[in-house]
Amino acid sequence: MARYREIPDWWYFTVLIVVIVIAIITIEEFHTNTPVWALFMSIGFNFVFLIPLAILQATTGVSLGLNLLIEMIMGYALPGNPMALMIIKAFGYNIDGQADSYVSNLKLAHYCKIAPRALFRGQMIMAFLQIFINLGVINWCVDNMKGFCTAEAKGKFTCPDIQTYYNASVMWGGLGPKKIFNDVYPILKWCWLIGFLLGAFFGFAKKFGGKYFPVWFNPVIFLVGMLIAPPYGLMYTSPSLIMCFFSQWYCKRYHLKLWERYNYVLAAALNAGLVLSQIVIFFSVQYNPKELEWWGNLVSFAGQDAEGLALKNVTQTSKGYFGPAPGHYP
Repeated sequence: MARYREIPDWWYFTVLIVVIVIAIITIEEFHTNTPVWALFMSIGFNFVFLIPLAILQATTGVSLGLNLLIEMIMGYALPGNPMALMIIKAFGYNIDGQADSYVSNLKLAHYCKIAPRALFRGQMIMAFLQIFINLGVINWCVDNMKGFCTAEAKGKFTCPDIQTYYNASVMWGGLGPKKIFNDVYPILKWCWLIGFLLGAFFGFAKKFGGKYFPVWFNPVIFLVGMLIAPPYGLMYTSPSLIMCFFSQWYCKRYHLKLWERYNYVLAAALNAGLVLSQIVIFFSVQYNPKELEWWGNLVSFAGQDAEGLALKNVTQTSKGYFGPAPGHYP
């Protein structure tokens, strides 16, 4: 690998400048009602948290975005502007996330003996093509799939993640954190203090607890697990749980040499196989239904997963909404 030429820093800076210019043009020309300073604020936060989040990704395999932090700050800075919150949240979440992803790819390329410049070239080409592919696929789904992103959508395309994104824009952008924390749920303000104290507790416990602190327990992973699972049901997370247990515990403990040699390549192969199988399965037996009755196809239509979401549909509640009634907020 030492024989390959490294990527000059100015290549990265050029990409940064070009993308910032495109982002400004997009925000201004599409009349998003989003101030340009909010974009630079999002970039600044990502710059500050880039190294800590990269360390977290490198040591635990967990990628943590800044979407919640950006939501809170933008909700206070631009109250009543859900569109701006969604746009800046997208930048706030993806900048460090894409950086972590690229560094992970560089690491995998190093193991696979792929030249850094070849990887950079491949990533740039695919990122450019992905813009048009993603936009084309979304437009095709909206125009051709009846009930897309609703409970009646074919193939369970109910878009729970997209609905969560929209709900966050209404809650933190439309209503705003000031309204939520002062009038609707005042007790939630104490969660900031609770989070700070929990972080300090685990930090002191790990530093001074010595042999009494379980080395296998990472509170960040525990909390991120609760954050990324909703609104999906257990069937979306259990396969990865089984695979991680097999790879990270069984193989690493009893077949270390095989694990060291093939673990990263196997992870990339599973990702690629998943994408290809999704395409084949969707167009061959799902979009134009052909009945293949077996447990793997039926389990997602049983139990809570049959509702389309892990949480109960709000229209099925006796009051028509979640939470306490007006005048009875905590």
